[in-house]
Amino acid sequence: NYKKVSVKIYDRTGRLLKTLTGENLTWDGKLNGVYMPKNDYWFTVEMIGLNDKSMSIVGHFSLLR
Repeated sequence: NYKKVSVKIYDRTGRLLKTLTGENLTWDGKLNGVYMPKNDYWFTVEMIGLNDKSMSIVGHFSLLR
């Protein structure tokens, strides 16, 4: 139950690869139409609740092919 959710995905150098917002929070693993290599990536999730309080989550994942 959040008014707004956004997810930002970064590579290991901190370069922003993708910002996801709205209803479609999916990423196909591509940057400019090219698949990203198997590697570790980081993300931030920012949420604003119905009570206007914000919450952030930071984590990482491994992209496997």
